[in-house]
Amino acid sequence: MNTYKKQEKETKSKGVSEGAKRVSAARKYLSMLNVIGLIDKKIMIKMLPFAFFLMGLSLVYIANSYVAEKNIREIDKTAKEIKELRSEYISVKSDLMFKSRQSQVAKEVEAQGIKQLTVPPKKIVLKNSTEK
Repeated sequence: MNTYKKQEKETKSKGVSEGAKRVSAARKYLSMLNVIGLIDKKIMIKMLPFAFFLMGLSLVYIANSYVAEKNIREIDKTAKEIKELRSEYISVKSDLMFKSRQSQVAKEVEAQGIKQLTVPPKKIVLKNSTEK
């Protein structure tokens, strides 16, 4: 039989829960720090506001990075949309330039019975009544 299973059965039989084990382990760790003299209870209480400040600062930093990534995604999406609209603009503009040529306009209005002039237009000059 495994020694781990023996220990597990012994701890279950003693009625010691894992939560109590964790608390006792934390107390042992803190007492070890106190034995060394690195952290005193008063100093630890004084350090709590600073620790909370650091935690809050880290949360703000993480939130800022998420917002920045979201903005970058929106900028990329907008840039792609601008490229698509620019290409559509160029194609529509070229179609308009093609359809506005004189030969194309003549073909379009032939169906309505309008024909292109074969002789150049004549200039009409009016004489003023004061010049006579």
